[in-house]
Amino acid sequence: MQHGRWNSNLIHSLFDPHFEEKILAIPINSVQEKDTRFWSFDPKGKYSVRNGYRVEIGCYDTPSHSSEVHSSKWWKYMWNLSIPPKLRIFWWRVMHDIIPTAANLRVNHVPTEDFCSLCKGWNESTFHALFWCPVVKICWKKTKFWPLLKHVRHLGTLEVILWMKQELDRRDFELFVSRTWAVWNQRLKIVHGSSSGFDVNSLDGSAVMIREFQMASLSLLSPSTKITSLAPHKWMAPPRGQLRMDLDVAYHVDSNLFAIGGAVREGWLLHLEKKGLNLHQLFMQS
Repeated sequence: MQHGRWNSNLIHSLFDPHFEEKILAIPINSVQEKDTRFWSFDPKGKYSVRNGYRVEIGCYDTPSHSSEVHSSKWWKYMWNLSIPPKLRIFWWRVMHDIIPTAANLRVNHVPTEDFCSLCKGWNESTFHALFWCPVVKICWKKTKFWPLLKHVRHLGTLEVILWMKQELDRRDFELFVSRTWAVWNQRLKIVHGSSSGFDVNSLDGSAVMIREFQMASLSLLSPSTKITSLAPHKWMAPPRGQLRMDLDVAYHVDSNLFAIGGAVREGWLLHLEKKGLNLHQLFMQS
């Protein structure tokens, strides 16, 4: 601050344009008071070796955001998200910073390495493991969430989550939760040797899981809705003199492409892609 105004040149040199705009928009109190030292990671502003250590290893968030997270309004919003229960439990663990990252394991006196299990070069905090590990970033860069995530690399886990809630609508926030869960699950598979790398198709499947859960929930909540069994039916040939066509549709969320396939008894196979609108006819025998 300079002469009762923000030092815009200094702020411009220290922050990204997104945060620079928000800082300069903060009104300055006209009443000049003497500055006091305040440790922002303690509700009373007092420094201690314990919370200093937690900040150093990336396991502590600012009390302002902690108090917001512990409010009933936040948890009412969180528990009302239309996501499967296992995702709610996972998100609760993320919010309380108790997923088994290297940093959290060390806090609980579990012998482990200091560096990240995947990239081997960073402290494995919750934020690093879920969003900022160079290996994990690949899973985020092709999503709609990356333009927001790339601006929050200096924030803590709680701050990132609250920031995403503020910037995303409810549907996109649910997709963000499911994507985070999928990233963590695949990370565990790689660490424990059951997978050699991230499977992008599997990550995309988390969005499909959300949609299927929401459709099933709507069916259960509506008494007038008849729930149709999704069990496969035995294929039967059409009566003599009639044709039967079987159709299948697939949709890829990230690329926004769909494909339609149809098979006619004793006839031909259709395959249609939205991309290029290519129509292929393949003849086959029944």
